[in-house]
Amino acid sequence: HDLSGGQQRRLSLAVQLIRQPNLLLLDEPTAGLDWSMRRQLSSLLESLKKHWTLLIVSHDPNELFKIADRHWQPSQKQQQLYQALYEQILFGNTQLNLTRITEPSEFWEKHLWDSLSGLSQIKLDLLQKSLKVIDIGTGAGFPGLPIAIAYPTWQVTLLDSTRKKLIFVRQIIEQLLIENAQIVIGRSEEIA
Repeated sequence: HDLSGGQQRRLSLAVQLIRQPNLLLLDEPTAGLDWSMRRQLSSLLESLKKHWTLLIVSHDPNELFKIADRHWQPSQKQQQLYQALYEQILFGNTQLNLTRITEPSEFWEKHLWDSLSGLSQIKLDLLQKSLKVIDIGTGAGFPGLPIAIAYPTWQVTLLDSTRKKLIFVRQIIEQLLIENAQIVIGRSEEIA
């Protein structure tokens, strides 16, 4: 039997709740729902946040702002940098084996979202400070480059032992003018 989009969302949420997670990650929970189902889901999420930590990604966050304790939305400049990063990764992928993820929606979800989602558990006051961050085993620049774009006051070091990939990452840093990121070629056990 085929389920509608709304039914699929409700079933997915129910399965996750049965597992009793500490953190409930929801990607586009209101997508495909009509206005009445969106309202019901918003009310459900508001009650769920009393018992669970919710991390929600949405391209249309306005309806979820009322239940948010914190939210982050990339600025126009950050969105442009993320788009340029995607284009650079596609270009580099033709010459180097950087990633199998080349579809735009997968890039936003699996590279950008995955790179930034772990930061949601860091205390807000720490996120607002100037930090020194190292991305060990950065490969094609993930999660380091998205983090450097999201937090321009942080100093982000991207460490990897694969010279070819890091030279390409350095080109991205230079072309996108990401001034708070630098590369280090080497192994973590040697650098430490």
